[in-house]
Formats: sequence, structure tokens, C-alpha cells
Amino acid sequence: MSRLLANDALLTDLYELTMLQAYHASGMNETAVFEFFARDLPPQRNFLIAAGLAQVVEYLTQLRFTQTELAWLESTSRFRPEFLRSLADLRFSGLRTKPPPLQARPSRRA
Repeated sequence: MSRLLANDALLTDLYELTMLQAYHASGMNETAVFEFFARDLPPQRNFLIAAGLAQVVEYLTQLRFTQTELAWLESTSRFRPEFLRSLADLRFSGLRTKPPPLQARPSRRA
């Protein structure tokens, strides 16, 4: 994995971090759940390829805010000290995957 993705927790924008701080200040500290799915494929397509998922999982398992990154965030004067302390402890705690349900498709045989 490249150095850029090896541990760059700031690979986001300030809006995302500001929203995270608002959730933190509101006590919304429960487990977050994210899903990756496709609603419907176009009629002319019979498959979907999702590439790069292994790299995403690797990035998440290594995700840490370094002291340098936390110091930079503090220097912006946008973030509360208690929020920055919570970022210092941020760890990805798991991955649960569930395969998509198989859907019967009508036969295209004539």
C-alpha cells in the first residue's frame, strides 16, 4: 500500500471532521454502520464488479490519527480538545460482511 494511504487520517475534508465533532458533542458515539450496495443494475448488465475493497479494509484497519495530524487539527482552532482526544483513540473495530441476496433473473433463451 502506498505511503499516502498507509496512515493518512486527514485524507478527508474539514466538513467531515466538523460533522464528526458535532456528533461527538451530541453524545452520538455508538457504533457507526456503513453499507455498500447497488439498487438495480441497468437491464443490459448482468453483473457488478466492486474493485478495491481489500484496500479499503486495509486502510480502515490501519487508520490512526498521528500526533502530527492531531497537532495540525488543533492549530486550526476549529476543534475542541476533548474531540481531539477522542480522535487519538479512534480505531476501526471490525468488519462484518454479508453477501448480497441472489436474485433470480428471467432466462434469456429463446
